[in-house]
Amino acid sequence: MRRRFELQADCLAGVFMGSVRASLARTDEDWSALYEAVRASGDDGERRSHGKGAGRASWFERGATTTSPAACDTWSAPAARVS
Repeated sequence: MRRRFELQADCLAGVFMGSVRASLARTDEDWSALYEAVRASGDDGERRSHGKGAGRASWFERGATTTSPAACDTWSAPAARVS
């Protein structure tokens, strides 16, 4: 359950970043670095509360691409999408 909360937070962060992207003076390389930072911050080892890096990046990108909080429904997502 906690992981679904955390991945939803990643998605909602993506919604915000996607909605302000045009107003920020950032290069494509800056955005790529942001996605890689999200991917690199996934769970490792025994502690599994935030999700794997690929999952975190996927939910962040989903939010950034859609810019819609409705896209961040981790609660009805299959378990494989919240790993």
